[in-house]
Amino acid sequence: RPVPSFGSTLHPSQIQMSPTGDRVFAANSDGRQGSLWSLPELRELAEIDFGGPLQNAEFSKKSSHLVTMTTDGTCKVWNTATGVLESTVQNPFTAWTHSLSGQRLILTGQDATSVWDLTTGNLVRSVPKNGASVHLVALDGTLLLADMPAGDTRNLSQTNLITGASTTLESVNFSSLSNVSASGRLICATHNTTEDAVADRADIAVVDLESNSVLFSTQVEAAEILYSTISSDDSRLLISYRQHPSCAAEIYSIPSGERLQQLGEPKEGIPGWNPTFERIVTRSTSQGTRLWNGSDGTLVRTLDSTATVDFVAFTSDGSRCAVHHQPKPDANGLGFGTVTIWNANDGTMISALPGQNAFGFECAFVPRQKKLVP
Repeated sequence: RPVPSFGSTLHPSQIQMSPTGDRVFAANSDGRQGSLWSLPELRELAEIDFGGPLQNAEFSKKSSHLVTMTTDGTCKVWNTATGVLESTVQNPFTAWTHSLSGQRLILTGQDATSVWDLTTGNLVRSVPKNGASVHLVALDGTLLLADMPAGDTRNLSQTNLITGASTTLESVNFSSLSNVSASGRLICATHNTTEDAVADRADIAVVDLESNSVLFSTQVEAAEILYSTISSDDSRLLISYRQHPSCAAEIYSIPSGERLQQLGEPKEGIPGWNPTFERIVTRSTSQGTRLWNGSDGTLVRTLDSTATVDFVAFTSDGSRCAVHHQPKPDANGLGFGTVTIWNANDGTMISALPGQNAFGFECAFVPRQKKLVP
């Protein structure tokens, strides 16, 4: 059932939900102002002026702060309890991330990466990049992952943002990295290598950031790794990769390195999964959109006979999933899709929410609740 809407007059251009599920940020359509709302009562806490066109906004890991970045690279940090602006950092920053503790903000610029203490607003350290590209921060915010030039490949390196000391994992070359796992301990590094026009190979390695060691590595016949992600309990790795001329999806055991499952037809991609990979949604033009049991590889249900599903979201406990079905646009290029809510355990449909905008659609469940914000 629908709960009271918020921001109906704002025509929000961007919506972010806090990790704790008690705050929602909505940016106005003009991209220069927004508002902060509390959940579940949907009460407006504060109006926010970004001071310029908004590029991105994100809550800290513990939802205590909201960080906004305008197109000129200026970052502002807002207190989510009061809506008060606590600090402004003016520099041509290009990206940011938060420490898992939620106490540090890491800003990436063209020449250096700076670390800020969100509790005091003070600069902790500035680390020169020296030509490397910053990827993410792990653990308590003291480890910085960067790529270092090494021929056609790149090596993982870690920098302690408190002491400035660096170490390099010489044995791991990579082309791309997954997001750090929920524990902040593991990351998957992948490297695409083209041996010839037919037989491509891709290297996959799961790295323990605490011990600077590779837990397991393997190689798949793939032209490209599309993405990789680690389960919430650090036990399994889910990868999707492109073969000639199709795609494939597989689940690996991280402790043993054993391949546990290969899901669906070779042409199926994966638009969504729950945190433990016990339920995974695949999509293909031939088989439609299907819900799988990730533990044994069995099909739970076909959710849609077409491949028009473009977004999937799961509740934090994995028991519900929301699927957005994208319709064909009308003569004016417009159209409205439908969001269906499913019981992820048995594949039964619970409800349908019609009239959702079909283009650039995203939605999210409120953490630890069965409430959906489309």
